Amino acid sequence: METKIPQTKQEAFAQLDEMLSEKDKNELVKGEAIEFHFSLGMWIRNNWI
Repeated sequence: METKIPQTKQEAFAQLDEMLSEKDKNELVKGEAIEFHFSLGMWIRNNWI
């Protein structure tokens, strides 16, 4: 998936909102973000930074 690097937090959140499933969003809200470190976190590092 090719995405434009977001320039603001709002752009980043909008892109993530489109990319993530409702289940994933709920996990992040519940504080289970550590589960995304090597998946979503690595994807953000590799594609947005």
